[in-house]
Amino acid sequence: MRLPWKRWLFLTHRWLGIALALVVTAWFFSGIVMLYVPFPELTPAERRAGLAVLDFSTAQLTPAEAAAAVGLPPSAWPVTVRFRMQGERPVYQFGEAGSAVFADSGEQLEPDGNDAAAAAIDFHARRTGSAPGVASIELIEYDQWSLSSAFRRHLPLYRVQLDDPAGHHYYVSSLTGEVLLDTARRERLLNYFGAVTHWLYPTVLRRYSALWSWLVEILAGLAVVMTLTGLWMGWLQWKRKRAPGKRVPYRGLARWHYFAGVIFGIPALTWSFSGLLSMNPGNLNPWRAPDAMQRAVLAGALEHQQPGHFDTLLRHFPADAVAAQSFYIDGEPRLLVTHQNGRRSQLDPAGRPVAPPSVAMLAQRLAALLPEETAEIEQLDAYDNYYKPRRHAPDPAPLPVLRVRFDDQDATWFHIDPFTGQIIDRLSASNRLYRWLYNGLHSWDFLWLVERRLLWDSVIIVLCSGGFALSLSGVILGYRRIFGRRHRARARIAPAVTIRSGSRIA
Repeated sequence: MRLPWKRWLFLTHRWLGIALALVVTAWFFSGIVMLYVPFPELTPAERRAGLAVLDFSTAQLTPAEAAAAVGLPPSAWPVTVRFRMQGERPVYQFGEAGSAVFADSGEQLEPDGNDAAAAAIDFHARRTGSAPGVASIELIEYDQWSLSSAFRRHLPLYRVQLDDPAGHHYYVSSLTGEVLLDTARRERLLNYFGAVTHWLYPTVLRRYSALWSWLVEILAGLAVVMTLTGLWMGWLQWKRKRAPGKRVPYRGLARWHYFAGVIFGIPALTWSFSGLLSMNPGNLNPWRAPDAMQRAVLAGALEHQQPGHFDTLLRHFPADAVAAQSFYIDGEPRLLVTHQNGRRSQLDPAGRPVAPPSVAMLAQRLAALLPEETAEIEQLDAYDNYYKPRRHAPDPAPLPVLRVRFDDQDATWFHIDPFTGQIIDRLSASNRLYRWLYNGLHSWDFLWLVERRLLWDSVIIVLCSGGFALSLSGVILGYRRIFGRRHRARARIAPAVTIRSGSRIA
């Protein structure tokens, strides 16, 4: 006998709830934790606080000479050359994770465990004012906190555990000797109840990227079906013609589950759906980085620059400069200097201050980002829903920015940093729609709300708490459904025999 469709609907919701309710409960709880405990990362402000002031007074080689000293041919020069310190010694860094060369000797930096320990202690001392000892040093491929693809170019990593009260771990690149990440004991502990749970991020699973992606997509997709069937059931079960007190055919905990679903079912659905989108299924959210040709429109830079552009020995930087890197505007090399307070300035290769490019000059070139398409250029002096800082980022995104809109098939936008002439991102119509479907629905990332942090926190906590109550009641109902049935079956099987006092059993 075929079951009617309503029966299939009820069974689908019931058994998906039994299978998924505990996972969804954990998602709601961990979502509240993540409001205040972000996943460990080294933010720009934290990085600046741990960097030494640039001191190239002992430099003896220009960047071009240092490249030649380690056999780096002109064709292998990256666009970016970084100026930084390794302990007390000046270093040229060719690319993000390429060769690092001491500017005072031309010797290539090949960090070992002792170098990593010294880098971690120096970094910690500048940030906190204390210099504890080292408890342990390990060379690792990954652990719970270093699974990000951003670290792959630096693998393996040195994990340096300091002997300090907060239990800091520092992760140091084995290629460049730089501190890439730090974690503290409390941060690690709380993240097991936050991001690790919310993202299904345990190391044993996350190390297999394809399996992890598949599992998250399957669970999120099933959660969408579970919440949809629950909402549909709620509508069907509402007896509109009955007396007000008898319109819901449930009692006890099931009645509470019903009303929690009526109130919080829609947020549960949108969170499940947007959680699925977080995995970018089918590449629905296209890559937002500009291509090489688009980067060259303003930079005027080739893929590899000639070393002659950096044949000047620069010995002096501003007194509070902690980092500098090369970039190009209209083919002219410049240095972007970062100061301890986050301020930026520009120098020419000889160390002379230079002014940022004019907006008029940039505007003349921006139309070439997409030739043969009409461009509209505007300057943003305030954030909006498509350009704003990340939620936990301590450094604001740069303002003002230029937004260039094209009328091409993808309705492409570019955001340009007018201070450097660098492209910040590229947004197609698909990217902007995805921003609302994912960030908007999953994080309630609406500028008006996010700017009112107390209100935003209150909304998220109330909705997560309601979703937690909804899913937790589902866990209890599922437990009763499975184990209560077993207890009832045992009661039916047990012999109903009563032995009276004085009876004789043959």
